[in-house]
Amino acid sequence: MRVKTLLKISAFAIAVPLTSAIAVDTAAAGCRSGYVWRDARDGDGVCVTPQERADAKLQNANARNNRQIGGGPYGPNTCRQGYVWREAFAGDVVCVTPYERDATKRQNALNASRTIPDQAQARAPGCRSGYVWRDARDGDGVCVTPGDRDEARRQNANARNNRQAGGGPYGPNTCRQGYVWREAFNGDVVCVTPYERQKAKQQNADAPRYSNR
Repeated sequence: MRVKTLLKISAFAIAVPLTSAIAVDTAAAGCRSGYVWRDARDGDGVCVTPQERADAKLQNANARNNRQIGGGPYGPNTCRQGYVWREAFAGDVVCVTPYERDATKRQNALNASRTIPDQAQARAPGCRSGYVWRDARDGDGVCVTPGDRDEARRQNANARNNRQAGGGPYGPNTCRQGYVWREAFNGDVVCVTPYERQKAKQQNADAPRYSNR
């Protein structure tokens, strides 16, 4: 009986800090609460609303449809009539509506007010050629290969399948037998294989080698 009580107390003691960590980490590093990195490209750390981030991703996905077929005065990046370059950053030639370009400019102008001043440098540095942000969560700027980033996204998408049905000692985040928390960052409770967890730790250790810091 005493053993069961101790197990319950231990599980509660571990689960509470993890719950707090997950709640705190919903904002990207450097952004005020409620804002995330726009991520219109790797390294775009402008702080925007989640909806604005989603809009940027949709614009990227739809970019080809808004270009002029066969190219034009500006080569393959020439926009079709009624569309303009987004210009979210230098060299951004994604074709969007004039309204969307203006909205993007406002996001850039508002960035300072959406950023925590003393954490402005918390953004991940740029990655060396051939490497990208892991993006295991908003604000995860560990530099990895494109293949490793895709793997992290697959792990996130498959996380529910690797949890214990009905929960367990660590609540709804309890992993099923043979799986462990990834721990790619503080509060990361995505369930993966022990090999995948070790790989995430190695990525964290190798990150300085692959960044431009």
